[in-house]
Amino acid sequence: MDRAIEQTEALIAKYQRIKAGLMQDLLARGIDEHGHLRDPTTHKFKPSPLGHIPMAWEVVPLSDFCPPGSPITYGVLKPGEYAPNGIPLLQIEDVIHGDIDSDALHRISRSLDAQYARTRLKGGEIVVSLVGTIGKVAQIPSHLSGANLHRNLARIEVALPNSSEYLYQVLQSQNVQKAIKDTTFGSTQSLLNLGALRSLLIPRPEPSEQGSLASILNAQDAILRAESESLSKLIRLKAGLMQDLLTGEVSVEPLLETQTAS
Repeated sequence: MDRAIEQTEALIAKYQRIKAGLMQDLLARGIDEHGHLRDPTTHKFKPSPLGHIPMAWEVVPLSDFCPPGSPITYGVLKPGEYAPNGIPLLQIEDVIHGDIDSDALHRISRSLDAQYARTRLKGGEIVVSLVGTIGKVAQIPSHLSGANLHRNLARIEVALPNSSEYLYQVLQSQNVQKAIKDTTFGSTQSLLNLGALRSLLIPRPEPSEQGSLASILNAQDAILRAESESLSKLIRLKAGLMQDLLTGEVSVEPLLETQTAS
């Protein structure tokens, strides 16, 4: 079991390195109409604040991905006590811990939710953590439609024809994460200002290329999720085996007798 766990951990680390390398290439060079990485020797590039980018790309503030009337903003300042049958509230710890269990979320009163209608979720938006653990990113699943979010998270709605999945991947990239860290402040607790978040410079390809890039990176995420689930199962299986074998609930004597006989 230990060997299987170690091998799976090594595989996960390998796929993480592969994705990091893919992001570095794809978000700097993009892919051409044939699905190949652009090559500076055969394709035109231009200088930009983010370095050389493909000629057809733009570099825009993050806020330019949002629809008019739906700016990047944060949510409920003081959620108050848990309100049974209230509105689910997404908080920073829910994003940090990965998969979001809607049944485990804090709930706020409907009257408080009505005061923060601007941050009510539809599904598909991106949230970014603003306090403490800065720059954690999640995409809102459809089952959280109607929920709201806390002050420690920023809500980013992406306007069509831009790809929300593309922006989700870009915000996790090494360059953007570094830019986020460079804009934080606070001596005792790190804070990310909304103005700084809105001003983050993001490479913007044509919408069709955004979708293609997101598909490639999403496929890598699917592999990582599958391997992570396998690792979790192995760890649970080992724990169960230890419980059974080391407490004597399952006897190993038949195995010993088999070995003696052989």
